[in-house]
Amino acid sequence: MRISLISTISLLLLVTNAEHFSNFVEVCKKDSALGLETLDYAIDAILEEALLRRETLLQDVYQQILQHSEKVRSQQKDEATACTTIACPTPHPTIFPPPTTTAPPTQPPPPTQPPNTGSTTPESDSSATPPAESEEQLKEKEKEVKPKIQLPNTWLSGVDPAQDPFYIYMTNLKKYLHKNSGACAPPPADFSTGSITWEQLFGFFSQLATVHPGPFCNLCERFADAVEKKILKPNPVLLSKNDQLMRKLINAYFPSPRLLCAAIAPGCTDKLILTKNATLIGEAVICLECTACYSVLNFVFHKILLNEHLMTEVAKWLHDNLFYDLCAGVCPIAQSATDIFGCFTMESCQAWADRLIYDVIRAIKVILKPERFCVLEMGWCELGEQPNIMHCLREYCEAELGTTAPFGALCALIPDRPPDADAFINVKETKIYKQMKDYHYAYYEKFAEPKTEL
Repeated sequence: MRISLISTISLLLLVTNAEHFSNFVEVCKKDSALGLETLDYAIDAILEEALLRRETLLQDVYQQILQHSEKVRSQQKDEATACTTIACPTPHPTIFPPPTTTAPPTQPPPPTQPPNTGSTTPESDSSATPPAESEEQLKEKEKEVKPKIQLPNTWLSGVDPAQDPFYIYMTNLKKYLHKNSGACAPPPADFSTGSITWEQLFGFFSQLATVHPGPFCNLCERFADAVEKKILKPNPVLLSKNDQLMRKLINAYFPSPRLLCAAIAPGCTDKLILTKNATLIGEAVICLECTACYSVLNFVFHKILLNEHLMTEVAKWLHDNLFYDLCAGVCPIAQSATDIFGCFTMESCQAWADRLIYDVIRAIKVILKPERFCVLEMGWCELGEQPNIMHCLREYCEAELGTTAPFGALCALIPDRPPDADAFINVKETKIYKQMKDYHYAYYEKFAEPKTEL
């Protein structure tokens, strides 16, 4: 007889001694404090990396636009169409304050000396050069000049924070980490329906996202990287050169896979943003691959892609905010690159970006079908496999929650291994035990240090 997840956890709690929960609140509050600290530096690191990436990519695409325009113009025999120059609008304020110049301050001229009425000593010479600043002092000055980022922040531009997904998400994480009635409320006596509040659930999720992201970092990074390469990367076979350049402009405003995953789970920031190392592929990651892939794509299809009202709102938000900033930024260059943009107007530029995004959405609806993407594209699922997150309960618990009260005592009690598993949660017949495959090792090879020639 198959037992539900809630019944399983309830039974585990009943057989676990009450003393396992004695320090639950204390440990939980420490995790919440660590989560708030992680959130503070993660916000800074994510936004700084996002701005640097965006500006670097935009400058590269702007250069490609000018080069392609010159090439096209040199091949044309007819004269270019004369266009009316328009006044370029100003993009929305960015997530950072305007950059400040850091030129060294000029030294004031030496004060006028009175007439020399006597002998002077070398020590009294007022024109002596000041001592050179040490390297440590220069670094301290750079830190002082660098703008500090604090909430409220916006992800893409200076839109209303109430409409900005990054601001809303980070604000909610902070709110639930601060709440004493959230994750750190005393655990319920049982897990029957209604015994767990939404504040406890969201508080626990906030702790997982900031302190215990575990397998999510690796799963999210590899999944988002595959989506970027297979869907978002401009295809030179299907797109004209002009469309490729516009797609590159659009992609510059979207976060990279590592930035996106760090924004969802700030606890991944150290590995994904600050150190840029490979994230660990452990037993829990391998077990959760198929379940995670199906769960995410089913959610994306049923809650987003097939929701026409939501997709209309998303398209409007992109048109009014992201594409407005994109076109305002490229406006000065586009007016001199009439071979690519024609007679540039903000309306035509935004309409062009709208069309390309609709093409991407149509491709997503075909390529990201779970049965196709998870099995054929990613190789994370076997043919005919029926993923069940219950099958990975022990692996995830031991990998990430084994040191977290009260789960440390519970992980060892999960009877996942045969022969106990079939009698308790019925995974013996249906669970597929997996090992590392070639694509796992290929992921690690991307981060291997290049070999130097002797």
